[in-house]
Amino acid sequence: MNWPIEFIKNLKLKFGDEYTEILNSMDQKQFSSIRFNPKKRYDDSFGQKKVKWETESRQLENEYSFVFDPLWHAGAYYVQESSSMFLGFVFDQLFHEKQPQTVLDLCAAPGGKSTHLLSKMDEKGILVSNEILPKRNAILRENIQKWAYSNVIITQNKPIDFQKTSNFFDLILIDAPCSGEGLFRKNNKAVNEWSVENVNICSIRQHQIVENVLPSLKNGGYLIYSTCTFEKSENEDIIDYAINELDLLSVEIDVSEFPNITKTKTKGGIGYYFLPNKVDGSGLFMAVLQKKGLPFEPKQQVSSKSNVTFSEWLKPNESINIIEKNDRFFLFPLAFTQQISQLSQALYITYLGIEIGQMKGKELIPSHQLALSDCLKSDFQYIAVDKENALKYLKRLHFEPLDMPDFLGWTLVKYENINLGWVKLIQGRINNYFPLNWRIIKDLEF
Repeated sequence: MNWPIEFIKNLKLKFGDEYTEILNSMDQKQFSSIRFNPKKRYDDSFGQKKVKWETESRQLENEYSFVFDPLWHAGAYYVQESSSMFLGFVFDQLFHEKQPQTVLDLCAAPGGKSTHLLSKMDEKGILVSNEILPKRNAILRENIQKWAYSNVIITQNKPIDFQKTSNFFDLILIDAPCSGEGLFRKNNKAVNEWSVENVNICSIRQHQIVENVLPSLKNGGYLIYSTCTFEKSENEDIIDYAINELDLLSVEIDVSEFPNITKTKTKGGIGYYFLPNKVDGSGLFMAVLQKKGLPFEPKQQVSSKSNVTFSEWLKPNESINIIEKNDRFFLFPLAFTQQISQLSQALYITYLGIEIGQMKGKELIPSHQLALSDCLKSDFQYIAVDKENALKYLKRLHFEPLDMPDFLGWTLVKYENINLGWVKLIQGRINNYFPLNWRIIKDLEF
């Protein structure tokens, strides 16, 4: 690989003689890693090697075509760079005694860290997952909808907009836009787009992002900052700015069981590098900060529960509320219903909770998200398919169930006992309701 000269200089200045090992490792092939959805467990065939800091994971040792795996489309797992999964380990250390009630993933697309946070929170709080760019917000919505947790709100806002939610979040994650040096290993475009000017632009933007969003963090709350670059101006300098100018505290994470993680001391704090020559991964920087002051505990608010039940579709659940917006119905945790009202006044919301569906006259047209969730009644009628027909269903082609049923109406399609989506059976005909914009485009391989 022809690395940018200034990038090599910066790397050598920062890491000394180790820079040659880093460059050599970035020339090596890297295999993917995946993280499982705890709500959709199944017998996988990915081998036994796990990412060291994430139990719900596999570090793959061969190439894998995920687009031709129906369970990937069903949200049974997420393909994620292994270093990024360290977020879950940090979350457990910060909140081993008490779960955070309100969490913000500020720069969330494509959704890897948001789905990880949802798994860790286990629907005991609310996650606001934000992405300002419309196309990336659409990708974020797709991945979160596949993950199918009810306690999420997706927004499309600038960091400064969150100042309207003053002292609101227990935890803010800033996976900041950066010069992307951790992407060099798998993306030649990232190498060609790198420049000293772009590094400087990213650093300025990162300073602004941290400063703009900070008022929405509660006193005593945590800020996790991460990038996929090795640049001091985008990493250590940002941490020192937050400590010296914004009066945050540096928080040390116990990484003693992972000696290959590289600690770095800033002028006033500490951060962690995941170097590609030492760990399975492309490269990551992460640091944790805390806002000074006594934690603010909001008063418990009583929320009124909707009288709408959809009892023929949903499991009974007293902790879930049904919210109606423009003839569409959504499931969201009852305990946080009033927070939705507060956030709706301050932010632009593109999706929330789990969509049940839309009323057309007296009939509910169920959403794809409902099919992928665990909110449906466990005895809902379904048809099972093998892999070949599962892929045909996901491509919206004609497919054959293992056994043609004698019932009619809305029906789930299952593969290996995992829900793939909806069909409607009408007198022996199968109408495919898999979302058109999510369908498999590639030619199928059998």
